[in-house]
Amino acid sequence: MKLVKLAEGKVEIRDYKYQYEFYSDNKEVYVKIFHPGKNGDVTEFTRNDKVNLKTDMDNALVRSGVLS
Repeated sequence: MKLVKLAEGKVEIRDYKYQYEFYSDNKEVYVKIFHPGKNGDVTEFTRNDKVNLKTDMDNALVRSGVLS
């Protein structure tokens, strides 16, 4: 099934500002977080609705090694 962009915006996590985009395939929601100043590098994760979005984003960046 095709992913469709639902929303985009900006968020500040640990004093860094990130651009993000939400996509969905009608089953799950996926989030792309664009790394500032990194030539298009992104962190992607599946949205877990049981967790606060900002915490979910922070955890995804830690898992990908962007933040420690």
